[in-house]
Amino acid sequence: MDGRLVAGIVPQQSPEQPVAWTTYIATEDAAATETKIQAAGGTVMMPVMDVSGVGKMGIYADPGGAVFGIWEAGTHTGGQLANAPGALVWNENVTRNFEDNQKFYAEVFGYSYTDLSAEGFQYATFATSGDPSGGIGAYPADTPAEAPAVWGVYFGVRDTDAAVAKTQELGGTLVDGPRDSPYGRMARLADDQGAVFSVMSTPGA
Repeated sequence: MDGRLVAGIVPQQSPEQPVAWTTYIATEDAAATETKIQAAGGTVMMPVMDVSGVGKMGIYADPGGAVFGIWEAGTHTGGQLANAPGALVWNENVTRNFEDNQKFYAEVFGYSYTDLSAEGFQYATFATSGDPSGGIGAYPADTPAEAPAVWGVYFGVRDTDAAVAKTQELGGTLVDGPRDSPYGRMARLADDQGAVFSVMSTPGA
C-alpha cells in the first residue's frame, strides 16, 4: 500500500488446509516462544523454521483451537503500515475458552487486558504497553457448535458499504453487517475463495 508492506498471500500447503487469513505475532526469539506455547497448553502445527534469512516462523493453535503464527524478524520485520485504509486495523481472537485463552496469551506473550464485558457479552482488549493491539472475545451461547475458534483480521476502508459492494462485484460474499459501532462502520466478508475477513471504516492515514 503506497509502497509499504501490509500483508501477504501464500498458496495452500495441502488440500486439507483451509483458506484463511493468519495472524502473526512478533517475537524476538521464535524457539523460546514455541517452548512457552507448548508449556501453556498450545499445540504445534508447524514448528519453527527459517524462511531463507527473511525471518523465522511457526504455526500453532491456542487452547481454544484458534490458529496463529509467530514471526521472528530477519530482513523482514512485518507490516509497515497499520490503522489506515488498506491496512490492518485490528486482530481479534474469538473463542469458547475466554478465560483460558487470556491466561494462555498472558503467559506466552505477556499480554495485559482491559475487560469490556457486559451482561451476555465477554470481550477484553489486550496490550503489552500503550494502546491495545487487539481483542479476545467469547462466542455467544447460541453460536453453532461447528463454528471454529479463530483469529480474525480487520482491514481499514474509507467506505464500508462501498467495500461490501466491491467484494460482491469481485465474487466475494457478505457474511455479516454492515453495522455501526463506536469505532467505525463494520462488515464481515468472505473473498472469492472463502477466506473470511472484516472491514471497518477508518480515518485517513
